[in-house]
Amino acid sequence: MIPLILGAAALATGAFGAVKGAEGIGNMNQAKEIGEQAQQKYESSLQNLKAAWEITNQSAETYGQMQLRIKQSTISNFIAFIERIGQRASQNNLDILTGLNISTQQIQEYKTEIIKG
Repeated sequence: MIPLILGAAALATGAFGAVKGAEGIGNMNQAKEIGEQAQQKYESSLQNLKAAWEITNQSAETYGQMQLRIKQSTISNFIAFIERIGQRASQNNLDILTGLNISTQQIQEYKTEIIKG
């Protein structure tokens, strides 16, 4: 009788182990699937980040070029204005120039900056 009880216990333990083994394999497969999904999400997010980065860089470049054009245009107009005032040289205009506190050297520096662009 005892050998039968021991045999049944061994059979039950073996069956329990087989069930747990199958459950473990299922869990491993599920973990693998979760890992693959996470990898796909990561790669998709990375691609989205790279696209956003490129758009941001292009926008920054466009903005920088626009700033440069505005600066060149503003300085060009300012220098032309100063030169026109200097050529006409009425007392009122000379007072404006004195109030601006701009030297001939500064005007030359502005011209050089426009040429450098």
